Amino acid sequence: MMAPVRQIPPEVLSQIFWHCLYPTPLEDEYTISKPMERMCRTLSHVCHSWREVAVNDSCLWNNLELDSNNSKDDYKDRSDWRRQTKILLDCSTLCFERAKSRSSSLALWFKSRVYDSPFLADLILPHSKHYRHLNLRVPLPQNFLSLAKPGVEMFGQLESLILVDLDSDPGPRLVKVFRSAPNLCKLSTAMENYSPSLFTLPREQLTHVIMADSISTVMWSIILKQCISIQLGSFSLFRNRWGEAADLCLSLLSLVDLTIVLGGHPFKQVESNIWDAMSLPALRTLRLRFLLTVHVIHARGWDTPSGKYGELLSRIERLSIALCESPSLDVHLRLLRASPGLLELDLQTYNIVELMGHLSCTVGAFPVQALFLALLKSVGL
Repeated sequence: MMAPVRQIPPEVLSQIFWHCLYPTPLEDEYTISKPMERMCRTLSHVCHSWREVAVNDSCLWNNLELDSNNSKDDYKDRSDWRRQTKILLDCSTLCFERAKSRSSSLALWFKSRVYDSPFLADLILPHSKHYRHLNLRVPLPQNFLSLAKPGVEMFGQLESLILVDLDSDPGPRLVKVFRSAPNLCKLSTAMENYSPSLFTLPREQLTHVIMADSISTVMWSIILKQCISIQLGSFSLFRNRWGEAADLCLSLLSLVDLTIVLGGHPFKQVESNIWDAMSLPALRTLRLRFLLTVHVIHARGWDTPSGKYGELLSRIERLSIALCESPSLDVHLRLLRASPGLLELDLQTYNIVELMGHLSCTVGAFPVQALFLALLKSVGL
């Protein structure tokens, strides 16, 4: 990796660094990631040519995520928390400077429970007009009400908002954020008690919604009227009411992106509803995450795709399958051969190199891009 690295397009370098910095979904379930630590370690152990090209590429800084994973127990006191958080926000300022663009994208992950929410707001808001993606794992600060002035687009470029650790009544503050973010189209939240004021917003503003907790299907139908992307999780969502979830999906004929996360539920109890939901005519992206279920592909006949499963695979463009235990190599080969339109693949297994060797006879019919992405993820890049 000497001079030839200069011949690699900057966007490819950025993708490689991205996969170095952030774990796969399965890794994220069981490990604590520290992207900033990995960032320093990665940049300091590559050759000078690579480092020079990557660090000077504004694309890398445009899409950098800063992650504060510490819990409040990791801090000595409130001043220590403020000092650490200030360092994180200083890093964001540096990213904006290196991005060399006023339309920079930065995701902030605050997973720590804070001592002083208003202080957090004071740190976030100076760059609020630059954010495209914002992830907050702390309660929305009370002073959002006073800082979000009427008619001022405080989050003018914000496209996606993730709110996880919310207090009991976030409705008015959430509406404030919506009204100051005209481009917001994706919402991910864990709150169960939705304020009626939330539903005064234009329905067409939200097209992608992720709900992590159990709420009524009536509420879902209100929120998801215009959705084209949906994530279903079995940890608490709908609990044992997968039939309702599938019916809701089937009513969204424009749905193109479906993520299904299965945890502790026995697969046989929900499988028929899931396959019905996956038969949506517009579906192009499918992500299946079976965190506690093994050999599901064998059980459902994916190793010999035919009928509606074969028809589904024939039109899927992006496929991600995460299993705790990898299916056989032969299953992977048959999946690939049944998916002629596949553009992106993430199998999240440990035998992808062997898989690529067996694909040598058919690699001409399979996009190199998909194989490249699969290889990067499988080896931890």
